Amino acid sequence: MVDRGVALGTTVHDAIFLEALAAEIEEHVCIAQERFAEAGMEIVGYPMPSDAYIFSGRFEDDDGEAGWNTMLDFLGRAERESIERRLT
Repeated sequence: MVDRGVALGTTVHDAIFLEALAAEIEEHVCIAQERFAEAGMEIVGYPMPSDAYIFSGRFEDDDGEAGWNTMLDFLGRAERESIERRLT
């Protein structure tokens, strides 16, 4: 995949996350799915099927909103304290 210009963001269990411009995402998904099919043929003797879900914008999980906001508050306080220490 990467050798064909697909930016692999990360893996999670049996999933991968790709990063691409909106104009290129469908092409990159096709490349990734081709590679999965090729890997299946090489490893188990048949193409591995794969599903694709394309997210645009920022993914937001309602269950994680409170934790995310807490982290942003913490980072904001840490940044302000760091600036204050440099000024004193």
